[in-house]
This record gives sequence, C-alpha cells and structure tokens, in this order.
Amino acid sequence: MNNYNLVLPEEYSSAHLDFIESVSQSMQLLSSQLHLIFSAKDIQSRHIISTDTYAHIVGVNSVSEVIGKLDAEFPSYINSRLPNEFVAQDQILLKSMDVNKTIETINTTHYGDGLKSRRCKKSLLHHKETNSILGIVLTLQEIDLLDALNILPQYSFNSGIWGICQTNNSLATSLIDNKLELLNEYEREICFLIIHQWTPNQIAVFMNTFRPVDKPRTADTIIKKRNYICQKLGLRLNSSYALSEYLMATNLRFQIPESFYSKNIGSRAFRFS
Repeated sequence: MNNYNLVLPEEYSSAHLDFIESVSQSMQLLSSQLHLIFSAKDIQSRHIISTDTYAHIVGVNSVSEVIGKLDAEFPSYINSRLPNEFVAQDQILLKSMDVNKTIETINTTHYGDGLKSRRCKKSLLHHKETNSILGIVLTLQEIDLLDALNILPQYSFNSGIWGICQTNNSLATSLIDNKLELLNEYEREICFLIIHQWTPNQIAVFMNTFRPVDKPRTADTIIKKRNYICQKLGLRLNSSYALSEYLMATNLRFQIPESFYSKNIGSRAFRFS
C-alpha cells in the first residue's frame, strides 16, 4: 500500500488544486443527474467542495456560503451535537491513513428541507499521484425513515392492505383524519404501531423503552389503552380488528410520529470497512 501523507489546505500544490477542481466538476455533474448530494472537506473538516443541493440541506443559499466553513457554522446544525460527531468520523478515517476505508452512517436531523434521514458515506479524498490525503469526500442519499429508525420489525404492507389504502374515498379519509385530532401524542403512537400489526406485548416492550414510566407497561396496559382509544373514536370495545380497520381508512399509516425519530436524531455509524 502506498504511504500517504496528510496535507493541509495551505500546503496544497497546483496539482492538488487542479485535482480538487476536477473532483468538484464531477460532483456537480453527478449531483445534477442522480439523487445524490456531495461535499468534501479538508483534513481540518472545513468544506472545500460543495454542490447546490448540499448547500440547500445545510440551510444556506449557495455553494460559496459552504466553502471554508465547518459543519458547526451551518444553520441546519446550530445547537446540534452532529458537527462534533461528523468531525469524530472524519478523524477516524484520517487516522486510518487507508484510502480504501469508508464509514457509512445514518444521519437524522432537521435539515434545510425538513426533518429527514440520510445515508452518508465518507471516504478519504486522496491524490494518488502525490500520495496525498487532502481530506474527506462524502455522499448523502435520502432514505426511508422506516429503514433509518429500525424500530418497526413487524412493518409490512401486503397487497390486501394496499388494496384498501388505494380504494379509500378521499372525503371519508379526511373526515376520519379530523377525528384523530381527538387523540394525544401517546395515543397516536400506539395507533401507528397497531396499524402496522404490532401486538400489545410488542407495543408494551417498545413503549417501556421509548417512554419509560415508574410502573412498566404490560400487554394488558396496552389493551386497556386501546379500548380507551376505541371509546374516544366511537368504536366498539375489545376489538383490535375494529381499530385496525378504522385506522386503515386514515392517513396515519403514512405518518410516522415525529416523536419516534426525534430521539434518533444524530449520526449513527453502521459500517466501517
């Protein structure tokens, strides 16, 4: 393996600058053709390359507002622990000195385009001809929040369920959705899990972790809460099927409660190879 050296921005040669410019042009081209977001940072984690899409998600108006800045300086990351996590990831790669290494994370946060989860892949920006490591190159791609959260093991839509979803009357759906406003946040969370076929015991275990209380919930606790929800919505009691059928006629099935992933905000590494 070649012996690479870390190179500071003030030490960039003309060959390095030409290389960075060529990488920048390639990123712009790929970004315009694919649903990918690119950026690159120097070895001090200051951005040296950006695309328009990257500028947008970090909350600034143009690429020029990205270049030369740290992640902590972007509006999307103010009052967030993410910048420190990003720098730590950068350092892991830089200290490896291995241009074949990559780090993949799932980053969940309030971006400039809303609360989203994105898969981030980082690798070393290296100039082979001079055995130089110039920084970090990163790629971001939006992913399904269900994948990002990894909290819905029973999540599945078979063709029958989708058939019901697709044939709902939009006016009826709207009226039922309005009725769901009667439910508080905790009740809507339980409804979301019920609609995705979670059992009372699974919901109890999850909620004891997600919303811990002095007296742990049991399956019976969830059944009683389910019956109370049925009562609120004017449904017959003691019927999981009745509630599931009712909820299938709403848009709740597509609306992951924000509280479910507010606790997952951050950058979680899932692969270093």
